[in-house]
Amino acid sequence: MAGKNKVGKVLKEKLSTLKIGETVKVAVIFEAPFYRSLEREEVISTLEKHLEEKVKKLLGVRADKAKSFWLLPGFIAELDADTIQKLLENPEVRSIDLAEQRMKIPVTRRKIYHPPRAPFKESLWQYKPVNAYALWDKGLFGNGIVVGHLDTGINPRHPNLLGKIVGWAKVKQDGKVIPGKPSEAFDDNGHGTFTGGLIVAGTKDNPLGIAPAAKLFSVKVLDRDGSGSLEQVIAGLQYIALQKNISIVNMSWGVEGFLSLLIQPMVNLLLLGILPVAAIGNDGPGTSSSPGNIPGVLGVGALDFYPKTTNYKFLYPATFSNTEFVTPRTATFRFPYYLKPDLLAPGVSVVSTWSKGYASQSGSSAAAPIISGMLAAITEKYKLAPETLFSLLKISGSFAGKPTFGYGWGIPDAGKILNYLEEASYLKIINQNSIGKPLEGIVSFSAKGQDFIDVGYIHPVTGRLTLPAPANTVVKFTVAQPQGKVKTVELTTPASTTTKEVVV
Repeated sequence: MAGKNKVGKVLKEKLSTLKIGETVKVAVIFEAPFYRSLEREEVISTLEKHLEEKVKKLLGVRADKAKSFWLLPGFIAELDADTIQKLLENPEVRSIDLAEQRMKIPVTRRKIYHPPRAPFKESLWQYKPVNAYALWDKGLFGNGIVVGHLDTGINPRHPNLLGKIVGWAKVKQDGKVIPGKPSEAFDDNGHGTFTGGLIVAGTKDNPLGIAPAAKLFSVKVLDRDGSGSLEQVIAGLQYIALQKNISIVNMSWGVEGFLSLLIQPMVNLLLLGILPVAAIGNDGPGTSSSPGNIPGVLGVGALDFYPKTTNYKFLYPATFSNTEFVTPRTATFRFPYYLKPDLLAPGVSVVSTWSKGYASQSGSSAAAPIISGMLAAITEKYKLAPETLFSLLKISGSFAGKPTFGYGWGIPDAGKILNYLEEASYLKIINQNSIGKPLEGIVSFSAKGQDFIDVGYIHPVTGRLTLPAPANTVVKFTVAQPQGKVKTVELTTPASTTTKEVVV
């Protein structure tokens, strides 16, 4: 079969049994276009124009039957084996795979939670491991920040969510987006109200979410059963990407295993200045899920606690040993060259808003929005690129010097991040070959006797990373590339808040 390296394993098996005239739903992904500029509007315009030309050229009159998505970039359609074979032979087609997978949220048990008279921040454990208090003590509550939220919807009438929803849309199974007013938002499952609450619920005086002054732009891509089609998810992400003021998007769902179809959409989100945050490892022991296990996506695993203890040094990744509720094990999946999960956050007995009232629930579905809330609060003061924020979280992680399977870089610490930024300079690392072509890479560095391993990710399209590092300090950093080549540079960083460009 020509183009055999372009076709997914599951689709290949299905094509071998497909009868004449039968069709199968596939996603056709094109090679990425050349970007003359990486400005947000220019990237979107380039992707849209590139896609329209390709679909018409390849499908002709049948183009009307295809659902195009510039974020892929590509289309989803019902095609027969002959058409698929012809597309595989086309050099402009990067890959073709089955598009019948459904995104889902884990089935977890939950308990109704009755709030005590004491403030949430005094009665709930979920803020302590990530040191959320450091943000609030500095007056950082996410003011002026809008977080993208893809889930089962949101209840805008919940007392702790009033006025916090600034954008709303729902997406049909075929990927058609139906925009609406924030007041028209709804949640027929409860999961979206729970995850959204962990980001923005409450007030500055009594925060429930980590960033109670931030707002949500919520897009319903999952149905009442917590399930959504690939078209719904891609369309929802695409709609979020069109909103100019969003730099973080939370995705507390996934599909088990590794879904390569989601790689390019996540790459494009990063190019647009949006950091995707996703739950990972919700399907049981040793499992992983996309998009959380895709490079560049901040994959968050769930953290458990030893019962009846307030010593949070003994936190550990959640397992399935607790039968009171379904708790996930953090993923041990490793994409070649990439370690996942990236970070851990509280994911057991986490309290948030529910459709009516409050609930205590477990899973990395809860862990991801805690990190999204942290990012929103930090971004109120520090306007940083997605990859820089990603690096900061890893640098502050409890395992920053020795990331490992199942734990990643550990538990991020908001206090460490704020202290680090107060004295940080920035290294603009440019990774390219001899003719100036951008190269992908992973950055480690050492400073003041501390090692920070694999804390920076260099995007393969831009070949650049702005890495925060201690100011006026001798720093030694390495850039590792997928082919195994390693480049090492030693230098003295510039003064606080200033940037130094380094070509490696």
